[in-house]
Amino acid sequence: MNRFTRAVDLLYKAFEEDTLDAMDCRHCAVGNMCHNSHKWAEDGIGNFTDIGKRNPPLEIQEMTGYSASEITSIECLFLYGTPNNNCNNRAFQNNRAFEGTLFKEENRELEFKGLIAVIDYLAQLEGEETPSSIVDKFKACLDAPVKVLVS
Repeated sequence: MNRFTRAVDLLYKAFEEDTLDAMDCRHCAVGNMCHNSHKWAEDGIGNFTDIGKRNPPLEIQEMTGYSASEITSIECLFLYGTPNNNCNNRAFQNNRAFEGTLFKEENRELEFKGLIAVIDYLAQLEGEETPSSIVDKFKACLDAPVKVLVS
């Protein structure tokens, strides 16, 4: 399985199971790609102030197949809609969707948009266009009731 397919599968699983959490580095876009490890962020859970300046450990780069700059671009795209590595906490704090004041359905729409931006970027890294079947799969998940896992 190539890195694109692996990343998309992990992101889809998190979106389908409603386990994405932009405020938790284990459950954000890159956190899910790293099998819910917080090691990629080095600073621990929820500290996104210097995300563009982080250098994920080599272990994480090897696990995901993406370089340090690609990993930070992936997370910046998910959080802010921009791949540049100059994202900052101010932009994130100004995003009312993640302040807990909006309904989950509205947050899912933002998660969807962030995930599609990430998937477009991942496809671009492979020199490909995002397959419409992938967008359709995520869109169907967005429109479906959230699956609740029973333990």
